Amino acid sequence: MVLPMKSSTTLKLSPKLKARIARLAKRGGLTPHALMVDALERHVDREERHAAFVAEARESLREVQGGGDVYRAEDVHDWMRRSVAGEAVGPPKPWRG
Repeated sequence: MVLPMKSSTTLKLSPKLKARIARLAKRGGLTPHALMVDALERHVDREERHAAFVAEARESLREVQGGGDVYRAEDVHDWMRRSVAGEAVGPPKPWRG
């Protein structure tokens, strides 16, 4: 198995931020490098999920504006409650669509 090569990036940090990172890393039993890589990965993941959420919301809006099915929140919530309770229920009927 061939692992991808890693590349280096230089970050210019203020002394205050560098000290804060070092304290957090030490408290968590990590190196400052590991803490920063983890923080960057989590931030990038969150930003990618947010972008996907916004794209999905925009697509849903286009579908609704184009005449797609629309459901009343109360009907959807009732369906979810009954489904979680184990009732054999069909999906709610569209309010408009």
